[in-house]
Amino acid sequence: MCYFALFSAIFAAPHFLQFKIVRSAALNLWESIKQPLILLFSLSAILACVTKGRYVHKYLLADNRHYTFYLWRKLLSRSPETRLAMVPVFFLAFLMVFTTLSHGYGRKPVWTLIYVLATAAVCVPQQLLELRYFIVPYLLLRLHMPRAPVWCLSLELLIYASVNALTIYLFLYKPFPWPSEQGLQRFMW
Repeated sequence: MCYFALFSAIFAAPHFLQFKIVRSAALNLWESIKQPLILLFSLSAILACVTKGRYVHKYLLADNRHYTFYLWRKLLSRSPETRLAMVPVFFLAFLMVFTTLSHGYGRKPVWTLIYVLATAAVCVPQQLLELRYFIVPYLLLRLHMPRAPVWCLSLELLIYASVNALTIYLFLYKPFPWPSEQGLQRFMW
C-alpha cells in the first residue's frame, strides 16, 4: 500500500498541489499532530511495512527490463537508512491521497474505507512490486478526485506523456544484450 500511495502521489502530483488540497492536508496534518496516538500508530504501521513487511521477489531482482528493477535497486533497497527516510514520504503520500478523496462530491467516509480495503485487497497480496497492479486502483482514485483546473490537467498530461515518451525511447533506441538469451532485450514498463 505504501508503494501505491507513492505511485499515486507522483502521478497525481498536479492535483495534490492545488491550494485547497495543500491547505486541507496541512490542516489534517495539524489535527494528527494534536492526536499523537493516531500519528504514532500511522507512522508505526508504515515503519513496520517498510522494515518487516517487504518481500523481495526474485523476478524483481532478475529482470532489468522494467522500471521497478531500477526503482528498487537505485532507491528502495539502497540501505536501511533509505527505507527509514521513506517513512515520512509514504506518510505524506497517504495524507495527500486521503485528503484528495475527502474533497469529493459529498462522499461518505464509508466510500473511502471501501476504496482503501479494495485497494489493499489488490495490492497487498501481490508479492511482486509491479506498477501494473496499481493502474486500476489509481484510475478509480483519479476518477473520484474533484474536478481540477486546466493547469492541473495540462501538467498531468505532461507527466504521463513524458513517462511514455521515455519508455518508448528506451524501448526503441536502447536495447541491450543478455548473456543467457539470444538477441537484444528491450526496456518496457
